[in-house]
Amino acid sequence: MVRTVGYILRLTTKFRPTFSELTPTEELKLHNRNKFLNFMRSITLSIQDLQIAHDAIIRQEQCRHPPSLRCAKDLNIKFDVKTKLLRCFGRYERSAIEQEAINPIYLPPDSWITSLIVSETHLKVLHAGPTITLATIRQKYWIPQGKTIIRKVTIYNKQTRCYKCCRPHVKPYTAPPEPPLPSFRSNALQVFENTGLDYFGPLKTRNSSNEIMKSYGVIFDCLTYRAIKL
Repeated sequence: MVRTVGYILRLTTKFRPTFSELTPTEELKLHNRNKFLNFMRSITLSIQDLQIAHDAIIRQEQCRHPPSLRCAKDLNIKFDVKTKLLRCFGRYERSAIEQEAINPIYLPPDSWITSLIVSETHLKVLHAGPTITLATIRQKYWIPQGKTIIRKVTIYNKQTRCYKCCRPHVKPYTAPPEPPLPSFRSNALQVFENTGLDYFGPLKTRNSSNEIMKSYGVIFDCLTYRAIKL
């Protein structure tokens, strides 16, 4: 997705129309078409292009899902002028860890971009648990209620969950409601008036001549009183 947005940004920057191109002629259209094809054959995305595309995606999601006043106060969320992103400023400014971990990027918990980042990180850490996944994410991002969001994305959400990790959490099949008993099961009748049959065997037995032979059995089951006759 980042690469796709990177290509789009490169194309919009390269082929932004000028004032004379607002009413193009056929010759100008052909020239622009050849220019576009030649550019597509030679286009390569640099690390800077990918970073610009990444920041554009995060910036759009932060605008769609801005943090609440309480969340902004608790996480000390401020606007980063350099990257134009919302970041969480904590008390690790003098730490020797990376700058992205000191001031992580704020990710809205309701954004679908957050779900994609959680799923990607979950695969990178080889289907590790929520704790390891959250620790890896916090090296660059900060998600409010991170463990809850990770469990929701990887286990409980049917659209995004990891089927390898959600198996231990899947509930067993619930049996359908039992129907009412038939009349011959709930009314007083004679024993074996309504009977069920079941056969079993073969069993190896010896007859009177001490010869091994096959024997079969039958079970008579009273459907009213549950009596059994062999």
